[in-house]
Amino acid sequence: MKIIYAQKSAGIDEDGLFQNPKYFERPDSNATSVIVYGDFPEIKAAYSALNVEVEERQLKQRVDLGGTSVAVSQLNTISGQATINEISGELKETKARLQKAVDELAVERQVHIEFYNNVEAMQARIDELKASAIDKDVTSSPSDVKDEVVDETQQSASLEEKVIVDADKDYTNWTIPQIKDLLASKEIGFKPSATKPELLALIPQE
Repeated sequence: MKIIYAQKSAGIDEDGLFQNPKYFERPDSNATSVIVYGDFPEIKAAYSALNVEVEERQLKQRVDLGGTSVAVSQLNTISGQATINEISGELKETKARLQKAVDELAVERQVHIEFYNNVEAMQARIDELKASAIDKDVTSSPSDVKDEVVDETQQSASLEEKVIVDADKDYTNWTIPQIKDLLASKEIGFKPSATKPELLALIPQE
């Protein structure tokens, strides 16, 4: 005969003779196996002395989620998985934005390289600038006009570099360890338990 010692039978899906461990006085000599829900070492010791197998278990607490009963251990798993999925989604979104910026910069860079290496296109731009200077009654030498074209190209390259730097300084997409490393490199103190918003507030505005 299997005896089940439990203060409540709710949530226990197995057959056996239920007894409340609070009222235990002595072991049942007819028992062939015993299951004890909770911490009752005296029951285990009494049956073990009779060479009866005793199995100790913990009754899982259950939480009602919108009409669905879920064990606490399962709830912890669901919560942890939700956090992992959330972080994974943020990383994928950040990676996609960075990849898009890199692709756009690559296209712009290629356009400028092709323009710089295209003598005819550069000459056409020089002619356009010369015509504009004439319309404004501005006298410019061909070398000055050419320098202006080169300067435009350099400014565009600088703009590309600034976009990359700005993308790197989007600290909201950084992880907490990355932000802490940045603050440490700038010799800025912070509490080990500081949250991400608190750490972001310590980053100096440049």
